[in-house]
Amino acid sequence: MKFTGPFIFILLTLLIDAMGIGIVFPIMPDLMDRVGAESTAQGALWTGLIASAYWTVLDTPFAPPVTGGTGM
Repeated sequence: MKFTGPFIFILLTLLIDAMGIGIVFPIMPDLMDRVGAESTAQGALWTGLIASAYWTVLDTPFAPPVTGGTGM
C-alpha cells in the first residue's frame, strides 16, 4: 500500500479525533462536578452538549476535504 497525501490526511484526522476523545472523556465526570451537575440526568445533558460542541468544532472543518464537500 502506498501512502499518498489524502491517505495520510485521513489518518492524521483520525489520530486527532482519537487523541481528543482520549483526553476529554476521562475528565468528563470531574468536569460535570465543576459545572454544577446535580443529578445524573443533568450530567448526561451537559456531557451531550459538550461532546456535540467538541465534534462540531473539530470535525466540521475536516469533513469536507475528506468527503468531497464544498466546506462551510
